[in-house]
Amino acid sequence: MALPTTTITRKKKKSPLLLLIRNHRHGILLITIILAITEIHIFRSVWQAPPGPTSKSMLLYKSHELDCGSAQFEPNNNDVFVKTSLSPSFDMSVHSTAQDNYVSASIIDRGCFECELVKLVQSALQSNPDSFLLDIGSNIGMYVLTAASTGRHVVAFEPAKVNQRRICHSVRRNEGFGEYVHLLPLAATEKETRFTVDVPGHNK
Repeated sequence: MALPTTTITRKKKKSPLLLLIRNHRHGILLITIILAITEIHIFRSVWQAPPGPTSKSMLLYKSHELDCGSAQFEPNNNDVFVKTSLSPSFDMSVHSTAQDNYVSASIIDRGCFECELVKLVQSALQSNPDSFLLDIGSNIGMYVLTAASTGRHVVAFEPAKVNQRRICHSVRRNEGFGEYVHLLPLAATEKETRFTVDVPGHNK
């Protein structure tokens, strides 16, 4: 799915913008952007940011957004939920350590993944009432769910169905999260294209 040119405008110079770029294993580039801006236009032709933290809806790729409340997934009897060590805490659906010895294993062991960075993102979101999160490459939703737990809207791109399932199960498990999580089952690319997602057997 091709993305339109991004245009960002700000009225106040002191409005904070925090950009976090992280390289995951296997050369996957994940970009997490926290936007705490007085006025912002991003993905201008198709998406409108919420006017405030109490907004009940957002307009963003509505034809592509996955509704976790009604989404159907293949039955799986191996669902595992972990209560995170963050504050506020929330329940999170994770893969077994046999399936994912990296992200899920860390959450099972420590109650979070990339704990210090997640806490930094959480603090930034809590400190800025008008902020929201754009998470490209959401995996099983550590940052997505953290944003929702603070009452902030989050736009999440995740093309792997196994991870979409985990995010949606977590959203269903935690009351009120569905209002804030906007999951797009897409990858972000410079131009419209088709590709195959290669999901490693030991790292989802």
